[in-house]
Amino acid sequence: MEETVSLEEVLNIIKKRIALIVMLGIVGLGVTLVTTVFFIKPEYASKTELIVVTDQRGEQANNSTQSEINGNVLLINTYKDLIKSSTVLEEVSERLVQEAGIQLPVGTLNQMIAVTQTQNSQMFDISAKSPSAEVAEKVANETANVFSEKATAMWKGSTVSIISKAMKNETPVSPNLKLNAAIGLVAGLLIGLGLALVLELLDKTLKDSKFITETLGLPLLAEVSKMGPREIKATQLEAVFGETAEAAPPVYKHVKRSKDESEPTPQAVHPAETRVDEPKPVFPHHDSVTSQDTTSEPGSHDIGHLQRRAKRERNRV
Repeated sequence: MEETVSLEEVLNIIKKRIALIVMLGIVGLGVTLVTTVFFIKPEYASKTELIVVTDQRGEQANNSTQSEINGNVLLINTYKDLIKSSTVLEEVSERLVQEAGIQLPVGTLNQMIAVTQTQNSQMFDISAKSPSAEVAEKVANETANVFSEKATAMWKGSTVSIISKAMKNETPVSPNLKLNAAIGLVAGLLIGLGLALVLELLDKTLKDSKFITETLGLPLLAEVSKMGPREIKATQLEAVFGETAEAAPPVYKHVKRSKDESEPTPQAVHPAETRVDEPKPVFPHHDSVTSQDTTSEPGSHDIGHLQRRAKRERNRV
């Protein structure tokens, strides 16, 4: 049988399982924050800017055309390949060992260095990432110096100039704590929503009488309503007396006799009219009925027991 879930049912499921969804969202946020702060090493980046300049003199300088500028822009694509080539990176690795005592193989340098170019511009950047801000700065500057020398020697008439050197940046560029926290929160909420839907689909209990009449096509014989705490207590009180509280047998209590009366007169009190907070009467010895008189009446012991039982039940309610 194919089961479909409408939008209204999804909203009801979300309301029903909101605690589970929120809890998993908080768990996802916490796991992401802990992983980002304690397990992911921060990385620092430094970059240097370079520009390609064509040497032209005399009338050639005045007659420079747009095609020549476009040629320089396209030449930068070739420069990108040269920067990450073994010719440049091997020289950079040797200079880093000699000048700064930093040993980095060519493969590691290739992964650390990135070349970016502004669209339709003769300028481009060489950036380096490293867990150490000082290492990133030295790698970027040394790469720019070696590349400038190699490019000028290879292409006559073109000069690669360094506009700005790389500076030591103490602010990590990764990981992004806010972005990771947002991703973790959203992932946790989505997992919670998916789990709530799966639990609801796996729950085969009957939740609505419409499923019996409309889906199964069976007649509805009876429906049991949900009972609250007060209804449950009332049912327990009925079980004590075997009938409703209004029809319960009266409970007798002794009233203090007056000066004109020789014997105390028992007064019938209905259990439904008895106050819960009524204190237990205490009479002097000469004004109260002895235990022999009380127990001598037939059924008086059972009535007292029922009275105490009824009071306890009403106090609970």
